[in-house]
Amino acid sequence: MSSLVPLACFGAAIVLIVGAGAAGVWGVLKLSRSERFRRLAGGSERMRETRDRNFFWTGEATVARVNAAREFAAKRGYRYRDDAIEWSDGDCTCTLYTEQIVDSESTTTHMKLRVATPDLHLPPFSIATRTLFSGQGITFADDPEFSERYFVESSDETRVRGVLTRDVRQTIVSSKTWRVDSDSKALVFTDLEHTTTVGFERFVDDSMLAVRSLRKS
Repeated sequence: MSSLVPLACFGAAIVLIVGAGAAGVWGVLKLSRSERFRRLAGGSERMRETRDRNFFWTGEATVARVNAAREFAAKRGYRYRDDAIEWSDGDCTCTLYTEQIVDSESTTTHMKLRVATPDLHLPPFSIATRTLFSGQGITFADDPEFSERYFVESSDETRVRGVLTRDVRQTIVSSKTWRVDSDSKALVFTDLEHTTTVGFERFVDDSMLAVRSLRKS
Protein backbone atom coordinates (compact mmCIF):
# COMPACT_ATOMS: atom_id res chain seq x y z
CA MET A 1 0.00 0.00 0.00
CA SER A 2 2.78 2.39 0.96
CA SER A 3 4.53 1.82 -2.36
CA LEU A 4 1.47 3.10 -4.17
CA VAL A 5 1.71 6.55 -2.54
CA PRO A 6 4.98 7.60 -4.26
CA LEU A 7 3.62 6.27 -7.55
CA ALA A 8 0.46 8.28 -7.12
CA CYS A 9 2.47 11.42 -6.32
CA PHE A 10 4.71 10.80 -9.31
CA GLY A 11 1.68 10.37 -11.55
CA ALA A 12 0.15 13.58 -10.24
CA ALA A 13 3.41 15.42 -10.90
CA ILE A 14 3.45 14.14 -14.49
CA VAL A 15 -0.13 15.31 -14.97
CA LEU A 16 0.77 18.76 -13.62
CA ILE A 17 3.82 19.04 -15.90
CA VAL A 18 1.84 17.95 -18.96
CA GLY A 19 -0.96 20.35 -18.02
CA ALA A 20 1.47 23.24 -17.57
CA GLY A 21 3.13 22.42 -20.88
CA ALA A 22 -0.22 22.35 -22.67
CA ALA A 23 -1.18 25.67 -21.08
CA GLY A 24 2.14 27.13 -22.16
CA VAL A 25 1.66 25.97 -25.76
CA TRP A 26 -1.87 27.38 -25.75
CA GLY A 27 -0.55 30.68 -24.40
CA VAL A 28 2.15 30.91 -27.08
CA LEU A 29 -0.34 30.11 -29.84
CA LYS A 30 -2.74 32.75 -28.53
CA LEU A 31 0.03 35.34 -28.33
CA SER A 32 1.22 34.50 -31.84
CA ARG A 33 -2.20 35.54 -33.15
CA SER A 34 -1.84 38.96 -31.53
CA GLU A 35 -0.74 41.64 -34.01
CA ARG A 36 0.89 43.68 -31.25
CA PHE A 37 2.88 40.70 -29.97
CA ARG A 38 4.16 39.89 -33.47
CA ARG A 39 5.24 43.52 -33.87
CA LEU A 40 7.02 43.55 -30.52
CA ALA A 41 8.76 40.31 -31.41
CA GLY A 42 10.18 42.06 -34.48
CA GLY A 43 7.81 40.73 -37.14
CA SER A 44 6.90 42.60 -40.32
CA GLU A 45 3.21 43.12 -41.00
CA ARG A 46 3.89 43.42 -44.73
CA MET A 47 5.58 40.01 -44.80
CA ARG A 48 2.38 38.37 -43.60
CA GLU A 49 0.18 40.29 -46.05
CA THR A 50 2.24 39.31 -49.09
CA ARG A 51 2.16 35.61 -48.13
CA ASP A 52 5.91 35.27 -47.92
CA ARG A 53 6.86 31.86 -46.57
CA ASN A 54 8.33 31.45 -43.10
CA PHE A 55 10.63 28.55 -43.96
CA PHE A 56 13.03 27.91 -46.86
CA TRP A 57 15.63 25.28 -47.53
CA THR A 58 19.24 26.49 -47.69
CA GLY A 59 19.65 28.83 -50.66
CA GLU A 60 15.98 28.64 -51.65
CA ALA A 61 15.11 32.08 -50.28
CA THR A 62 17.94 33.71 -52.25
CA VAL A 63 16.77 32.15 -55.51
CA ALA A 64 13.16 33.20 -54.84
CA ARG A 65 14.24 36.76 -53.94
CA VAL A 66 16.41 37.20 -57.05
CA ASN A 67 13.69 35.83 -59.35
CA ALA A 68 11.07 38.08 -57.75
CA ALA A 69 13.37 41.11 -58.00
CA ARG A 70 13.98 40.52 -61.70
CA GLU A 71 10.28 40.07 -62.35
CA PHE A 72 9.47 43.24 -60.40
CA ALA A 73 12.10 45.28 -62.30
CA ALA A 74 10.89 44.01 -65.66
CA LYS A 75 7.27 44.71 -64.75
CA ARG A 76 8.04 48.31 -63.76
CA GLY A 77 10.62 48.99 -66.46
CA TYR A 78 13.36 49.60 -63.88
CA ARG A 79 17.05 48.80 -64.35
CA TYR A 80 18.27 45.62 -62.68
CA ARG A 81 21.98 45.00 -62.28
CA ASP A 82 24.29 43.47 -59.68
CA ASP A 83 21.33 42.41 -57.50
CA ALA A 84 20.11 46.02 -57.26
CA ILE A 85 17.20 47.88 -58.91
CA GLU A 86 17.44 51.55 -59.89
CA TRP A 87 14.91 54.10 -61.16
CA SER A 88 13.87 57.75 -60.89
CA ASP A 89 10.68 59.12 -59.36
CA GLY A 90 10.42 62.80 -60.22
CA ASP A 91 13.65 64.32 -58.93
CA CYS A 92 14.21 61.40 -56.55
CA THR A 93 16.79 58.72 -57.33
CA CYS A 94 15.71 55.33 -55.97
CA THR A 95 17.85 52.25 -55.36
CA LEU A 96 16.47 48.95 -54.08
CA TYR A 97 19.06 46.50 -52.77
CA THR A 98 19.75 43.86 -50.13
CA GLU A 99 21.92 44.03 -47.03
CA GLN A 100 23.09 41.02 -45.06
CA ILE A 101 23.68 41.18 -41.32
CA VAL A 102 25.99 38.41 -40.15
CA ASP A 103 26.51 37.45 -36.52
CA SER A 104 27.96 34.40 -34.80
CA GLU A 105 24.72 32.44 -35.08
CA SER A 106 22.95 33.45 -38.27
CA THR A 107 22.74 35.62 -41.37
CA THR A 108 19.75 37.91 -41.87
CA THR A 109 18.89 39.51 -45.22
CA HIS A 110 17.13 42.87 -45.21
CA MET A 111 15.61 44.77 -48.12
CA LYS A 112 16.70 48.41 -48.41
CA LEU A 113 15.16 51.19 -50.47
CA ARG A 114 17.29 54.34 -50.65
CA VAL A 115 15.46 57.42 -51.92
CA ALA A 116 17.79 60.36 -52.52
CA THR A 117 15.82 63.53 -51.76
CA PRO A 118 18.30 66.43 -51.99
CA ASP A 119 15.58 69.10 -51.93
CA LEU A 120 13.98 68.00 -48.66
CA HIS A 121 16.84 68.86 -46.27
CA LEU A 122 15.40 66.56 -43.64
CA PRO A 123 16.90 66.36 -40.15
CA PRO A 124 18.59 63.10 -39.20
CA PHE A 125 16.18 60.63 -37.60
CA SER A 126 15.33 56.97 -37.24
CA ILE A 127 11.82 55.50 -37.05
CA ALA A 128 11.59 51.78 -36.29
CA THR A 129 8.81 49.40 -35.32
CA ARG A 130 8.93 49.00 -31.56
CA THR A 131 10.17 45.71 -30.14
CA LEU A 132 10.38 44.31 -26.64
CA PHE A 133 13.78 46.03 -26.30
CA SER A 134 12.87 49.54 -27.48
CA GLY A 135 13.27 52.49 -25.16
CA GLN A 136 10.85 55.41 -24.90
CA GLY A 137 12.24 57.60 -27.67
CA ILE A 138 10.33 60.63 -28.99
CA THR A 139 6.59 60.23 -28.42
CA PHE A 140 3.54 62.18 -29.61
CA ALA A 141 0.82 62.87 -27.06
CA ASP A 142 -1.76 63.54 -29.80
CA ASP A 143 -1.05 60.24 -31.58
CA PRO A 144 -0.89 57.29 -29.14
CA GLU A 145 -1.23 54.73 -31.96
CA PHE A 146 1.93 55.97 -33.66
CA SER A 147 3.85 56.24 -30.39
CA GLU A 148 2.85 52.67 -29.46
CA ARG A 149 3.96 51.30 -32.82
CA TYR A 150 7.18 53.22 -33.46
CA PHE A 151 10.39 54.10 -31.67
CA VAL A 152 11.64 57.49 -32.89
CA GLU A 153 15.05 58.99 -32.16
CA SER A 154 16.90 62.03 -33.46
CA SER A 155 19.60 64.49 -32.46
CA ASP A 156 17.22 67.30 -33.49
CA GLU A 157 13.91 66.57 -31.77
CA THR A 158 12.40 69.99 -32.51
CA ARG A 159 12.84 69.70 -36.28
CA VAL A 160 11.70 66.06 -36.30
CA ARG A 161 8.48 66.98 -34.53
CA GLY A 162 7.91 69.62 -37.22
CA VAL A 163 8.55 67.13 -40.03
CA LEU A 164 6.50 64.28 -38.57
CA THR A 165 3.10 65.96 -38.83
CA ARG A 166 0.00 63.97 -37.99
CA ASP A 167 -0.62 63.26 -41.71
CA VAL A 168 2.94 61.95 -42.12
CA ARG A 169 2.63 59.77 -39.04
CA GLN A 170 -0.66 58.29 -40.18
CA THR A 171 0.81 57.55 -43.62
CA ILE A 172 3.71 55.71 -41.98
CA VAL A 173 1.28 53.67 -39.87
CA SER A 174 -1.07 52.85 -42.77
CA SER A 175 1.80 51.93 -45.10
CA LYS A 176 3.14 49.52 -42.46
CA THR A 177 6.64 50.99 -42.56
CA TRP A 178 9.06 48.70 -40.70
CA ARG A 179 11.99 51.12 -40.45
CA VAL A 180 13.06 54.39 -42.10
CA ASP A 181 16.22 56.44 -41.52
CA SER A 182 17.10 59.94 -42.68
CA ASP A 183 20.69 61.09 -43.17
CA SER A 184 19.53 64.52 -44.43
CA LYS A 185 20.42 63.59 -48.03
CA ALA A 186 18.30 60.48 -48.40
CA LEU A 187 15.60 58.34 -46.82
CA VAL A 188 16.44 54.68 -46.36
CA PHE A 189 13.54 52.25 -45.84
CA THR A 190 14.19 48.78 -44.46
CA ASP A 191 12.10 45.62 -44.39
CA LEU A 192 12.72 41.91 -43.98
CA GLU A 193 13.68 39.92 -47.07
CA HIS A 194 10.96 39.62 -49.71
CA THR A 195 10.72 36.58 -51.96
CA THR A 196 7.61 37.45 -53.99
CA THR A 197 6.93 40.08 -56.63
CA VAL A 198 3.94 41.27 -54.61
CA GLY A 199 6.24 41.76 -51.64
CA PHE A 200 8.57 43.98 -53.67
CA GLU A 201 5.64 45.98 -55.04
CA ARG A 202 4.08 46.55 -51.62
CA PHE A 203 7.40 47.53 -50.04
CA VAL A 204 8.26 50.07 -52.76
CA ASP A 205 4.76 51.53 -53.14
CA ASP A 206 4.19 51.86 -49.39
CA SER A 207 7.60 53.47 -48.91
CA MET A 208 7.00 55.98 -51.71
CA LEU A 209 3.70 56.95 -50.09
CA ALA A 210 5.68 57.91 -47.00
CA VAL A 211 8.19 59.85 -49.14
CA ARG A 212 5.43 61.86 -50.81
CA SER A 213 3.82 62.58 -47.45
CA LEU A 214 7.13 63.88 -46.11
CA ARG A 215 7.57 66.10 -49.17
CA LYS A 216 4.22 67.77 -48.39
CA SER A 217 5.00 68.36 -44.70
